[in-house]
Order: sequence, then C-alpha cells, then structure tokens
Amino acid sequence: MNNKPKYSAYWSLGEGKGIRIAVWDTHVQLTRIERDNNGNWITKQEISLARPILEKLFIRLPKIFDLMIGE
Repeated sequence: MNNKPKYSAYWSLGEGKGIRIAVWDTHVQLTRIERDNNGNWITKQEISLARPILEKLFIRLPKIFDLMIGE
C-alpha cells in the first residue's frame, strides 16, 4: 500500500490559517490548521470523506452552490 496521497495541497484562509487537502485511493482528507503563538501548526479540525459521500456531493454541488448564492 502506498503511504503517500495521490494529490496534496495547502489552501490559505488568511494569515496563520489554512486547509490541507490530501487525496487518497479511498477518501479525501481535509485538515484545518492554524499557527499557535509559538509559530507551530496545530490541527483544529480533520474531516475525511469516503468515495460514496464524494460521489453524492459531486452530483449535488451545482444545486448546493445555486442555493448558496440565492438562484
């Protein structure tokens, strides 16, 4: 088994805050991280979404975005 994700990235959410994404064979993992006062990154929240959930979200995302923007 490969112990590296197929894809990984960091998305900034402002100074000292961000989200790491890792795409694995079986799931996607989102990790919300923040810098503490010492400059260390700490995990604030971790969410893993399995393939069946991602498939359901993928189909519904256009409608979800329409609801969010009020169309």
